[in-house]
Amino acid sequence: MKRILVVTLLFMSTFASAYDLTIKLPNQEPIVMSMNQLKSVLPVTAFTTHTPWSDNDQPISLTGFTMLDLLNYIKAKNVASVSFIALNDYSSSTSIDDLKRYKPIVAYSLDGEPMRVRDKGPFWFIYDMSTYPQTDSPGYHTQMVWQIKEISIKYK
Repeated sequence: MKRILVVTLLFMSTFASAYDLTIKLPNQEPIVMSMNQLKSVLPVTAFTTHTPWSDNDQPISLTGFTMLDLLNYIKAKNVASVSFIALNDYSSSTSIDDLKRYKPIVAYSLDGEPMRVRDKGPFWFIYDMSTYPQTDSPGYHTQMVWQIKEISIKYK
């Protein structure tokens, strides 16, 4: 019975931590925010867009928060760029200028459902390629990191 309880608790803690997002700022302790915290303290942003990864070229609906809202919430000033690190350690950076110009989001919901790891979740940095078609290009595609575990902020 104890083994079952231990295995269940380990599984639950692993599952729960998959929904935490670590934010790293230079010369500071990392900030770890749960999915519930992110949803409760940041304004919700949503859009529907086409992506190269959609089945049958069907648009998808994404819900999440903008990086500008997160940067404002954590009081990050003089930001130059933001890097997104995935569960498999793939990473890509985006300039503050692109964050301001195109208002991409860190999505946590896909077509109204929480994003599972197998569905690019729990977090996916993505541009609205239908509103900003210039972001539907290989250079921007490489920035759209999914299965994000960590966000790293770089200052000017």
